[in-house]
Amino acid sequence: MKRRECLAALQPVRRGEQESATRHGDRSTTSQQVKPFADPAAVVFPDAVLDALMPACDPYEWKIVCAVLRHQHEKKLSVGDFMRWTGMEHRKTCFDALTRCLGKGYLVRSPVGNSFTYRPNAALELPAPRSDRNRR
Repeated sequence: MKRRECLAALQPVRRGEQESATRHGDRSTTSQQVKPFADPAAVVFPDAVLDALMPACDPYEWKIVCAVLRHQHEKKLSVGDFMRWTGMEHRKTCFDALTRCLGKGYLVRSPVGNSFTYRPNAALELPAPRSDRNRR
């Protein structure tokens, strides 16, 4: 790849230029590429989420936590929504991961009509991770 092509690939996509994904069943399709790190208006992960919570989660739980962080301001969330956002293909796998996240206290659930909303548990406390500097 030429230097000019490399530099062009690093340029952010302006909001008006990026097509939104269209959903077909459980998969999303787009006619353009997405640059996931280009837009600074994004979910910000505190260091503790990455340093303490991520290693404590299994991969399915981590996907659920990330989906909740991304969509926490939506009024209703369903297992089908989580399946679409995380790429999990089986309802039971997704439901079980969501149930584990609730059971371990990573998330809290509140009823909204005949559905639920999910939020990160602000009261969650985990052991502090060992510093990489102390391992040497």
